[in-house]
Parts: sequence; C-alpha cells; structure tokens
Amino acid sequence: MVHEKVADCKIVIFAVEAPPSVSGSGINAFHFAKHLSVQTSQTTFCHLNYNRKLKVRATDEKLIIRRFAYYNNNLLTKALSFLPLLINYLKYIIKNDVIIIFSGYLIGYQFIILFSSLLKKIFVSMADIRL
Repeated sequence: MVHEKVADCKIVIFAVEAPPSVSGSGINAFHFAKHLSVQTSQTTFCHLNYNRKLKVRATDEKLIIRRFAYYNNNLLTKALSFLPLLINYLKYIIKNDVIIIFSGYLIGYQFIILFSSLLKKIFVSMADIRL
C-alpha cells in the first residue's frame, strides 16, 4: 500500500543516459523511475540526448520521459548546449516536488543541487556526488 503523501508527489529523476543506451546506471535509473511512476501521481525521467539522436519526448506506461539535447562533438557545441540544459533543469525542478539525481556524472548537476535548495524542494541524490 502506498502512503497518501507519496501518491500525491510529483517526482523528477535526472540521469545521464537511459535505454536504448546500454549504460548500466541509466538502465537502473530507468527501472527505478518506472517503478516510482506506478506509485506516484506523476514521475518524469529526464536524461541527456547526445547529439539529439532520440525523440525529445516519450512515454512508457505512466512514466514521462524527457530527453535534453546535448551536443558533445567539440568544445563550442558543448558550451552552446549548456545554457538550454540549465533552463530545462530549472523548468523541471519548478514543476516537481521531489528531485532525484541518479548520476554524479550528469552535466551541470551542481546547478540542479543549487536550484533545488533555492526553491526549497526535496532533493535526493542516488549517486556518489562530490562537490
């Protein structure tokens, strides 16, 4: 039985990669998000879309999947991808109650921590993050 407060929560999970990638932590994050989506009102799974090879939006049963474009071809495209990435982070932090980072290798994860604390959101880290 799910606690009423958990059932009413809107949760966002940030990860580096997810299926169809074969990243181990990304697969774990995806399955964790899928499990949470059954028990919460809304669960959004956000991850990087390297060189925009995948669709931007997708759903898997109740799980909402959002992919943020990140171009890692060279230093210039990385720098130009960073600001839209931060704007997307902020947008999803504002929309949700609980913020989870599933990887310490996520580009700009420090800003997710900063935005979460400034907006007084519940923040959970599922990774070994060193500041």
